[in-house]
Amino acid sequence: MAVVLVVFSALLSNFKLVFETATAFDAERLGKDRITLHASRLERVKKALPRHGTVGYISDLKADDIRFDPGFGEYYLTQYALAPLVVAYSSDQPLVVGNFRGAASVASATLRNMVVTKDFGNGILLFHREGK
Repeated sequence: MAVVLVVFSALLSNFKLVFETATAFDAERLGKDRITLHASRLERVKKALPRHGTVGYISDLKADDIRFDPGFGEYYLTQYALAPLVVAYSSDQPLVVGNFRGAASVASATLRNMVVTKDFGNGILLFHREGK
């Protein structure tokens, strides 16, 4: 009898929390989170990359401080989306994924002996290094 009373008390005290959580779910927000949106930007480039190995990553988002900088956030989301590939924050790889928000950065990337292999749209480009 005591166990039933404890269980009933626990359920009663958490009823409000369970009810609020159940009614707060919004099905229209599914697939619109930052992780899913970034992964969908990278779907097409992932198909053009090898299944394993290392690729480089460049971006026009500044990435100086991992704690405060959105540039690192996009880098980590790119690592997640392109797994199992290793994504190095560097342009010193034969293949380099570019994540850009502005055209000026793309031009500066081509000055570093990189050639656009394919533009996947939405700011995602695939580069290869000249001579590799």
